[in-house]
Formats: sequence, structure tokens, C-alpha cells
Amino acid sequence: MKTIWEGEVRTQLFRRVAVTVIFLGSLISLVRGAEDVEVLVTEGDTLIHISEKYLDEPSDWPQVAAINQLDNPHWIFPGQKLVIPAELLSGIPSEGKITFIKGTAELRTNEGGGWVPLRIAEFVRQGSIVRTGSDSALEVTFENGGTLFLKSDTTVGLEKLRKRGGEYFFQELFLESGRLFSRIKKALGRDPGYRIRTPATIAAARGTEFRVSHDGKSKTRLEVLKGRVAAGGGRRGVQLNEGEGTVVEVGKGPATAVKLLPPPTLINPESLYRKMPLEFRFDRVAGAVAYRVMLGTDLELKDVVFERLIRPHELLAVQPLHDGGYHLQVQSIDSLGLEGVPSEPHTVRVRTNPVPPFVQLPLGGAEYKTVTMEFAWLQVEDAAKYQMEIAQDPDFLKVVDEREFTRKTGYKTKSLHPGTYYFRIRSVAADNHVGIWSDVIRFSLLEPPPAPPADPPRKGRKEISIRWKDLGEGYTYHFQMAQDRDFQEVLMDTRVERSQHTFPKPRKPGAYFVRVSAVGADGFEGHFSSPQSFQVGCFEW
Repeated sequence: MKTIWEGEVRTQLFRRVAVTVIFLGSLISLVRGAEDVEVLVTEGDTLIHISEKYLDEPSDWPQVAAINQLDNPHWIFPGQKLVIPAELLSGIPSEGKITFIKGTAELRTNEGGGWVPLRIAEFVRQGSIVRTGSDSALEVTFENGGTLFLKSDTTVGLEKLRKRGGEYFFQELFLESGRLFSRIKKALGRDPGYRIRTPATIAAARGTEFRVSHDGKSKTRLEVLKGRVAAGGGRRGVQLNEGEGTVVEVGKGPATAVKLLPPPTLINPESLYRKMPLEFRFDRVAGAVAYRVMLGTDLELKDVVFERLIRPHELLAVQPLHDGGYHLQVQSIDSLGLEGVPSEPHTVRVRTNPVPPFVQLPLGGAEYKTVTMEFAWLQVEDAAKYQMEIAQDPDFLKVVDEREFTRKTGYKTKSLHPGTYYFRIRSVAADNHVGIWSDVIRFSLLEPPPAPPADPPRKGRKEISIRWKDLGEGYTYHFQMAQDRDFQEVLMDTRVERSQHTFPKPRKPGAYFVRVSAVGADGFEGHFSSPQSFQVGCFEW
């Protein structure tokens, strides 16, 4: 304890109409603080005179009288020693430092002028007002290590930021509208060193974590997560213990403290979320009318990238989100609008890239008149390769063709028989992370015209003739000749109206192969017949 305290710093404070607070005495400790001042009464002193000299608020002289157990506060004697608590002393200005900003955060000082943007590491002082915009957040860290966190669309006046003695800090804030979260360290002395006022109430705390919100009209809500908070309004006060909350309306006292609801449990979380939208469902909490769900990039949920109120039975769909790690937190909301204890952050891992390619062919539900089925897709920028499957069932239990392609965006096959098939494709990243399958596409191959059986070719002196089975009216035929059985180098390719064809005998000696396919009236061409061959000798000309 100091025996004398020299100097007094006065600062014009940003004032608002305050709610009378009688209940704060419930938080005052009876233990004398190390920073208290002991004043020696001299001749001519009065308690009011001493209070004007030493107190931040001279009107607090009745508290000095009570602490010193003065039977008659108007009667003190020279040589008498009076103890003045550190929290009542006129102190020196303290500061707050901006330690987090997301989105829009602005400041207006007590020196006048308009709103100016805030920056990280900037200091804010007594008498200033800070505010956040939509989808924004702001954290102010005070000299004593306490923090004030403003959510979106919140306006707070820093009415008093004072330091008294070596270790005693006093902060008084005015929440005009919005939501804030306070985490404060235990105060020294008798008086709570941290107060938040709203148009409806005043909350005082010594060392705690609690939320305060004001709807900008008439209602204030307080929710205590750790420690204790005293709240009052009108002529009534209430003390909130850990896990309790209350609602205060302008002109009325706070409602009876109620127990905050526990958080819901996330149902069947995935170890890795691989597609958008992310889907979350929670179990039911008795008494909850809504849940607040937040996704942030950090464990403390400062950098919130998604926030929404949902009904307890509602499936929450979240999109879009970049690949990466997130933390999900949820809290219940009761019928009074009080928000409950937050859940422990749940890690959410998201990897939706590479996305499946956009399929151009086949078209869903299409019927194809072809024996050469073509598949085509668009290139995915961060895909190193693609994996494709064709099956006879939608669950891909009967896969008939599967391929892997490097940067290729198309595929043709003649191996599929007439029938119904299912196609899907996915992308694979350079690090071999396999993306999700595309939507399953159903398609059908119709029965083609049959391959007409052909007779062996007949050689004449200068001509070759071949006949095949006539398939009837409406059919034409596709005839080919080559010198290899696989028809890699086709020498003759022609359409024929009848079921026979005569052509000049090749002059080059060797073996030749011929085949024919049927073409329906709608242009649907069937498979080629099995190749027939003939031989041209060296001396046939």
C-alpha cells in the first residue's frame, strides 16, 4: 500500500446516460489491494475535499466512507488515516491495440471527424468508438492482456480505459448494437475492473469470459462462459455464474438467470469432405429453437468464413469453400435468444479438387446407333490424368471397361455390345489424390444391322466379284478392300446399293482382303463381316 499518491490526470470522457448500479457491491472484495492509497487527514480536510483531490469520480465518496467504516462521513479528524481503493483513484490513460481485423473495421476518435479504417497494430484510446461492417470482425487487446472481440455489424464506445497504480486497470465500454465477446483477466482490488454498458443494462466482471449482444432496439443478452458477471438494469440486479445467461429490456431489470444450453453433436462427420456442398447435420438439443454454426480457419474461430443460423432438424449445406483445413463450432439458441456453450472446434478437412471433368459424350439417357462408341470430356486444369469406367449396372459392380488416360480427353471403343451401359469419370491430381467420380451417365447402344455373310470372292480374267446375303429393302452396303487383315491401309472404300460388287482385279500381286457391312435406311451402320481373301498371282495379267 502506498502512503501517498501524487498527481492526477483528467481526461474528458465520452459520456452516455448510465444505468444506476447498486448491485456492483456484490462483486467487491473485502481484501485490501496492494495499490490502495492511505491518506493522512490534515486540518481543514473534509471527505468530499479529499475525494475531489484523489478520486476519479468524486461522487464515489460514500464508498470511501463505507470502506473506512466512518460512522459520520462528515466528521473526520487531523491525523486520521483513510484508505482509498486503487479502483477509485484517478489514473492515467490506458490503450488498446488492434490485434485482429477481418473485413471492414473503423474508428472515430473523441476529437471529432469521420470514420477512418483501422489497421493491425494500431492503438485505440479512451473516448474512441470502433465498429465493424458486415462479414467483419475486430479484436482489441488491452494492456492487461484482456481482449474484446467484435462480431459483424457491432459498434462499441471505449468510454474509459484507465490504469491506476501499477497493476490495476479499469475499462468501461458502451455496446450500442451488435455482438461482442470479452475475455478478461482477474482484476485487482475490490471493484470489478471491466464494465460493459448497453442501452438496457450494465455488466461488471472481475475475470471471466462472456458474450454481450444488443439488438439495437430494446434487448440485451448476456451469456457467461467462465467466471461470474453481475448484470443490472432498472432497480434490479442479477449475478450470473458460469454457464448462465439473462435477457435485459430497456427500462426493466434483468430476467432471472437461466442455464445455457449445451451444444449439439455433429452427426456422422467425414474424415475428408470431397465434394460441394459440404453437408452437416446435428442431433437435437432439448429446448433449442436454433443453432448457430460457424466455420473458421483458426481454432479460436476469429477468422470465420461461414456463419449461419439453422433450425435443429435442418441439413446445413456449405459452399463454396477452398480446399484446406477448417474448424467447425456450433452453439444452441433457446427461446429467449440466449446462445449456449460453444462446442469444441471440430476439424473439417476439405479437398474437392481436382473436380471431375465435364462430360460431353455420351449424353445422359441417349440411344446410340453405332458400333463405335465415343466418349469425350473437357480438360480439368489441375488434373494430371483421368480414370474412366463403363459398367452394365449403376453401382458399377459389373465393369466392362476401365481405362486411365494422361491428359487425354477422349476415347473410342468398338467392344461394347448392344445394351444399356453406365459411364463415369474422375480426375487424378499430380500428387495422386483421386477426386470424386462424375455423375453417372446412362446410355444405350441399339442393335445394329447384322453383318451380311459374304461368299468367297470369285476371280475373273480382269475382275473380282463378291456376293453377300441380301438383307432386304432399305439396306445399302459398305464395301472395303485392303492388303492387310486389320484394314489399316484401305485400298477401296465404297457404298453399294445391291448385295454384290464387281471391281477391277488389282495389278499388284499378293493377298487381298474384303469385307462388307450393312447400312440401314436411317444411316445406322452395323459391324463389318469377317474378312474374305483372294490371291493375285504374278502372271495373271
